[in-house]
Amino acid sequence: EWYRSKFADLTDAATRNADALRLAKQEGNEYRRQLQAMTCDVEALRGTNESLEQQLREMEDRFSVETAGYQDTVGHLEEEIQTLKEGMARHLQEYQDL
Repeated sequence: EWYRSKFADLTDAATRNADALRLAKQEGNEYRRQLQAMTCDVEALRGTNESLEQQLREMEDRFSVETAGYQDTVGHLEEEIQTLKEGMARHLQEYQDL
């Protein structure tokens, strides 16, 4: 009877341990699945980030070129204004001389 009791106790303990092991394996598999999902998300976000950074660089380059073009235009217009002022001053002087 004592051996049967001990055997039953050990069988119960083995069953509990097997259940605990099964549960631990299930949790491990769930964590692996979550890790894989998060890794995929991180990779997708890295790709998106890289794409956005490339777009930002392209926009900065384009705006830099446009800014340089506008600065050239402003420079030419200032030169033209100066030339026109000098012409007006010359015409004014000729008018006064007349």
